[in-house]
Formats: sequence, structure tokens, C-alpha cells
Amino acid sequence: MIKLRKFTLIEVVVALTILTLGLSVSLALATTAKNRIIRARERWKEQHALEQAAEYYLLNPGEGNIDERIFPYEEYYAECRVEQCKDNFPDGVDNIAGSWKLATVKIKVLSREEKHVVKEVQVDTIMKDLDL
Repeated sequence: MIKLRKFTLIEVVVALTILTLGLSVSLALATTAKNRIIRARERWKEQHALEQAAEYYLLNPGEGNIDERIFPYEEYYAECRVEQCKDNFPDGVDNIAGSWKLATVKIKVLSREEKHVVKEVQVDTIMKDLDL
């Protein structure tokens, strides 16, 4: 006669414990990965909104609102401020009408709900006097 070996109760409990630990660790890793993916997507969205606003304002200095086709983010809005730099070209150069000046373009992307700055960038550039 062939004897069939059966599992004891203690072996079944140990196996279930190991299985439970493995599943809980896997679930924790999956949850962490999901949260990191969601946060990475949000950071990418914020950075992309800033890049869209910066590109628009650097190509169209002094323009007001950005067209919705260029800046398709409903939860954000952008602001731009152009300031003439204190350190400018030598004295004889910047006194010419319509001449080029050093300027700083400050672009901010703000949250519509919370009204706080999400991302911002400051770009030093050369602009015509008329653009300032």
C-alpha cells in the first residue's frame, strides 16, 4: 500500500502566513508605484505648462492672455512681467532711441483654485526698447 503524506496544520498556517506577507508587500509596492506615477504626471504637467507659457511670452513679449489652443490647461493660468535689467549696455549704447536693452522676463504659472505659484522661470534676454 502507498502511504499518502498529508500536510499538518502547522505547515498550512506557515504557508498561509508566507503567502499573506508576500501579497501585502506586493500590494504596498504597487500602491507606492501608482502614487509615484501620479506625482510624476503632475510634475510633468506643471513643467509643460511653464514651458508653453515661456515659449509664448518670449515670442510675444508684452502680450496679455495666452490663447487656449496654446495653453490648454484649465486649472492653471500664466502671468508675465518684463523688467529692464539694472546692468545694461554701456552708457553710449542704450541712449539710442529704439535700441536694444537687456531685460528680464519673469513667467509664472499659477493655480486657479489656490492662487499660488506652481512653477516660475526667469529669463534674461535682449529686447527692443519698444517691447519694454
